[in-house]
Amino acid sequence: MKTKKWGWLCFALCYFGYMGVYISRNNLSIISPQLKEAGVATAAQLGLLTGLFSLGYAAGKLLCGPLGDRFNPKNIAALGVAVAGLSNLLIALCLWFFPCFPAVLALWIINSLGQSLVWGPLLRLISLNFSGGRAPFVTSMLVTTTATGGVAGILIASGAGRQDPALGFLAPGLITLLAALLLFCFFPGKTTGAGRAGKPGGMAAVFRQPEVRRMLLPAFAQGVIKDNVLNWASLYLAARFLMDLAQLPFFILLIPAVSFLGRMCYPLFYRLCGQDQARVSQLCFAGCLLLSAPLILGGFSRVPAVVLLVLLSTLGNVMNTSFLSIFPMSMEHTGQVSAIASVMDVVTYSGLGLSSAVFGALIDAFGLWGYQIMFAAFALFALLGLLLLQRAKRRSAG
Repeated sequence: MKTKKWGWLCFALCYFGYMGVYISRNNLSIISPQLKEAGVATAAQLGLLTGLFSLGYAAGKLLCGPLGDRFNPKNIAALGVAVAGLSNLLIALCLWFFPCFPAVLALWIINSLGQSLVWGPLLRLISLNFSGGRAPFVTSMLVTTTATGGVAGILIASGAGRQDPALGFLAPGLITLLAALLLFCFFPGKTTGAGRAGKPGGMAAVFRQPEVRRMLLPAFAQGVIKDNVLNWASLYLAARFLMDLAQLPFFILLIPAVSFLGRMCYPLFYRLCGQDQARVSQLCFAGCLLLSAPLILGGFSRVPAVVLLVLLSTLGNVMNTSFLSIFPMSMEHTGQVSAIASVMDVVTYSGLGLSSAVFGALIDAFGLWGYQIMFAAFALFALLGLLLLQRAKRRSAG
């Protein structure tokens, strides 16, 4: 039953649940300078945290992607949110009583595995409880959680963790566990009827679809750009402009805040591009290419640098909406919304994970020049993604 009476509550609980996982993910970006100052992790190790998180997230998607199509999606999503919250709580305890990097790394990987369970089942819940015409719009609103969760994660981590970085993990963990409890206990909408995937073969069937295959490499390219902007922004601004830790939260907060506006504008861009998500992504790749050029060259003050980072992050988030949300929902006829969303997540976060580990090593080796190399990589992958999407469009037309 697609109920209108409880639709707002279904959406609110899904929204808070996925916002919680971003609160328990983006807190690392604001706590990382403190972890480095405290000697818990080097820049290379911080890159490893981000990189292995992304690879763990991708591995979890490969293993668990079809679960949201085959089982009760509410239970799968709530379990993933709970694991994310609990891992953050344990990291806080680790920093208080046993502050060593391997323990933090292991718990952060567990966090990634929990978070890999969430997005596909939430998309399935939206498709079960909202009619076909409303589902894409509701989905485009749901993905704003990446921005609101980013803002909330930075505010919570910078407030709670100002004196003690452990509190920057404790507070997000408690909030995320609350989100899991509410989703599990009070979701009022339809949670059954998902059945088995529309086509046999599980995840293998997803890769046999030409529409999916054409999106894999562009999704990898945008994965290199999207979260790396936020993950390295605080360390870049601190190194480039010698900013102290008290100044960073205000500047870093602007990145997900403006990215939220970009997410909210996605339906407008989608209509202007003729409801062609690939065209939206082409426009964003072109913008990323242009924005990366001045960051490579440098030679400007911190305010223009923050503006460029904000705009780069915004375009990355708009592309992320296209690849990870709108495209899977457009494949609803296959009965594999969760599985296709998981595949796109795997490819995106593989790009993020591999590149983050490389960027961390480059920054340790070359200092400020390591960041310039990172921005050059953004430009290269933006160009690659643009060319691949143009080629895919020609093949579809031909």
